[in-house]
Amino acid sequence: MTFLANTTQPVPNAFIISWDMAGSSKLVAEHYPSLRDFLVDAKECFINLLGQPAKNYHDTGDGQESIVWLPETVDRSNIQLVKSFGETTILPLLYSAKEQLEAIAVTKYSDIAPQLRFAIGFGHVETNRLGGLSSSESWEIDHVMNVEPRLPVNYTKAASNVLGILGQTKTPQ
Repeated sequence: MTFLANTTQPVPNAFIISWDMAGSSKLVAEHYPSLRDFLVDAKECFINLLGQPAKNYHDTGDGQESIVWLPETVDRSNIQLVKSFGETTILPLLYSAKEQLEAIAVTKYSDIAPQLRFAIGFGHVETNRLGGLSSSESWEIDHVMNVEPRLPVNYTKAASNVLGILGQTKTPQ
């Protein structure tokens, strides 16, 4: 019985919207002041757009993850309700974040031309013993953002399945 208890997957309780920058290691050596300013502006924009409490964000250095919890009104066992929440809330948030962060990159930071990548994950997020948020889905997000060819928007397998997006190569319009 103990073995089964340790292998049971927890029920997904959140979407994770993530963005990061390709090539930031090179930029930090050559254009640190502009890179630093871009990251501060982009992170502030992302936080303001999503309107989440600070505890729902994870700063990844050259990007961020935001946890968007499934509301209590969405039955996690009903895939259609979860999909509907994803389509009506998560995807519009992602598209707004993508549009606004890319606009900041083009209008204010053309000198460094930040290359941004975005991803959505779906899984169980928990609070760790240090009070931070943790999810195995974060590693999946990192993986899909680095799959070649790199796409402007990527989906983990779990997010792709729940949203009905076929494969990780399809980027919604």
